[in-house]
Amino acid sequence: MTNQETIAPASSESLRGVVERGLAAGRPGERPPSSPLSRFAPIAPIRQRGNARLLAGLIGVLATLMQLRAAPLLAATAAENAPAATTPAAEWVIIPDLTITTSNWGEAQGMELGRAIDGDLSTFYWSGREVRAGDWLELDLGAEYRLNGVRFLMGTFPESARPNDSQDTVRPDDYVYAGQVLVRGASGSWQMVGELTGQAEVEIRFPSRPVRYLRLRVTRNQVYWVQIREIQLLAESAATTGAGAFRPVWLKIRAAEEACARADEARAAAEARWDDVDDRAIDTLLDQARALLSSARAAYDKQADDEAARQATAARTLAERAAALAIESRVAEVRAVWVDRPALLAGPDAVRSLLDRLAALGVNLIFPEIVWRSAAAFPSELAPHDPEYWRWSDVDPLAFITAEAHARGIQVAPWVWTFAAGYYHEFGPLLQQHPDWAELSRDGSPFSPTEWGTAWLNISLPEVRTYVQKLLLEIVTKYDVDGIHLDYIRFNEESHAPFGYSPATLQRFEEETGLDARTIAPGSPAADRWDEWREQLVTGFLQETVEKLRQVRPTLLISAAVVPDPQAARRETHQNWPLWLKQGWLDFVAIMNYTAFPGEFWSRTADAQAAAEPAKVLPGLGIWLLTPERMLDEVASARQLLSPGIVFFAASTLQGEFFQRLADGPFRNRAISPLADPAGAWNAQLAAFLRKWRRSRALGVLPEPIVARLEALARQYEASAASAAMESAPGDEVPVQLLPEVKRTMAAAESELANGTLTEDARTALERLRDDARYLVVLAEFLKASSL
Repeated sequence: MTNQETIAPASSESLRGVVERGLAAGRPGERPPSSPLSRFAPIAPIRQRGNARLLAGLIGVLATLMQLRAAPLLAATAAENAPAATTPAAEWVIIPDLTITTSNWGEAQGMELGRAIDGDLSTFYWSGREVRAGDWLELDLGAEYRLNGVRFLMGTFPESARPNDSQDTVRPDDYVYAGQVLVRGASGSWQMVGELTGQAEVEIRFPSRPVRYLRLRVTRNQVYWVQIREIQLLAESAATTGAGAFRPVWLKIRAAEEACARADEARAAAEARWDDVDDRAIDTLLDQARALLSSARAAYDKQADDEAARQATAARTLAERAAALAIESRVAEVRAVWVDRPALLAGPDAVRSLLDRLAALGVNLIFPEIVWRSAAAFPSELAPHDPEYWRWSDVDPLAFITAEAHARGIQVAPWVWTFAAGYYHEFGPLLQQHPDWAELSRDGSPFSPTEWGTAWLNISLPEVRTYVQKLLLEIVTKYDVDGIHLDYIRFNEESHAPFGYSPATLQRFEEETGLDARTIAPGSPAADRWDEWREQLVTGFLQETVEKLRQVRPTLLISAAVVPDPQAARRETHQNWPLWLKQGWLDFVAIMNYTAFPGEFWSRTADAQAAAEPAKVLPGLGIWLLTPERMLDEVASARQLLSPGIVFFAASTLQGEFFQRLADGPFRNRAISPLADPAGAWNAQLAAFLRKWRRSRALGVLPEPIVARLEALARQYEASAASAAMESAPGDEVPVQLLPEVKRTMAAAESELANGTLTEDARTALERLRDDARYLVVLAEFLKASSL
């Protein structure tokens, strides 16, 4: 296919359908005017040709004035003036062999675009970069099928899946807000059948016709890439669509088939990589799933769609449980969650229920979002109070969540917006009180020029630095928290808009360097000095703050949410987090590794670990971008890279299938946190290591020198544990004594791997044994015993 399109003019009748359906669209689907998204929902005029141009413009104006956010039905049928009862049916039909191509593929190829057509994905991205006019997404159905409509479900959540009343999880520019929808047969010209005008959910109807190709073409630039939840093809019925089309229930059968296949693959992969899993339990679940799947196929053939759906759904559930069981569950790791503001706003009962669910997953660390846009979710004597916490009445949210979390064995490190003090192009309450504390961009604006419109505190001002430090000290002195978690401890992204151009900051820079930042040429030595100076503002603040916090609480865990790429963190945000870790100012970082692309998640995590000790880097995973399967893939990637844990963003989305997959799979066993109990975590992992590698399967393939070393290590462990128990010691001495022996075992495995006569089983076993030993060495970093 070429990019050249010949578009046939649309008839004026289609515009009457737009008017009728657009004006008939009711108000219930609208977002309330107070929604933060209302200012970001542009509605473009409808474009048509010929005599319809004036009418199209009028429709656009009316739509804008009325702010019609309910999805309009863009109809183009020949019988639009007929009563609604005579409108032909439009059923969702499945065409499984179609392909999808785009002009803006980017890295979206990792998102399995073809699956968006069948409802399997909750969301996917089709653009690998910001969208520009002329970009297109095209469906090739593989043959002609008779269709009479298409439905686009874009960047929103169905009402049943919304975590709460907050709209924070919905970005308005994630979906096309100006585009044309075109169709054509195997030959002939493109016919425009409707337009997208800023709605998140759109159904377009047209007279039934043979369609081979369907194209969505963007007609206006936008500032974000595009996500589409689902694309549904419509026809009068599956029977009239054409050979190869299926009824929608077929999707459930196919999903069950794929789940069984994935479980088979997962079981084989677990065996190949020497995971410690229950093979018998996996096989039992798979046998049950296959029997149900066979029943579902038979029901489909008999047109018993409801029964087919029930059987297929049950088969898929069992297969997914089997696949999850094929993932090893660690006994020692950090399992952390960002507990976002939407989850906290729901009130004490909801938070108590949330903590019960997190505890059931074995989560052992939470970051509750306690300071947001400079508003405090606790009765601060210093910071403005967040008024949205009205459901809490007289209950102190931070005191409540700390006590309730501790009762469940969960550590608490309050999550604080450090320098960001405004959002959505509005000042938070602190900057409303002190507008002179705002930092400015090079253009003189206090807001970043993105849809988020972030506002920043001016950290060159001593009064600002003192304020933030006092606020952090207030938290750690008034509350029994285990740590503090710093977010937005950086500048705004340089590529979006350079910040640091307020008069106070410019004056201070000139006094200290003799340079005027406003006249610095990009790429010059002076520009490097300007970047270094701003970086030092952030680093100096962190160093001063950590010293003050640890004077009050020496054992406080101090962490930060950071840009994952170390070089981009410095270049874009003047955030030198590898230095912060090296100097010991931070105990660990949570890298914001939010991506739907497995390769990117892997490379970002590996690069971050290369810049610092792996024990101090926890990858942060963005659930809202993922399917449950992709989430498990990213957990597996983090483990293969020997990360001591993972952080999930965020609590409000860690539910449903995501929760269940973790509960059935990698988090089915509780884990000791090396942050809370370093010795206990190391001892538990060492015991699991010995159990795993002294089983008959392992002993049957490992070289004799390795078997002998494992037996010696086991004897030393048993003796050390018995001695510690006799002395009523907590077991701290076990790691101290045995870490050198673990390292020798790891070195022996490396030596054996150099032997060219090993069988394939022996080689893969040795590689995994070596990595399991390496993980023990990573955990030893928490014991400050790496020099042993």
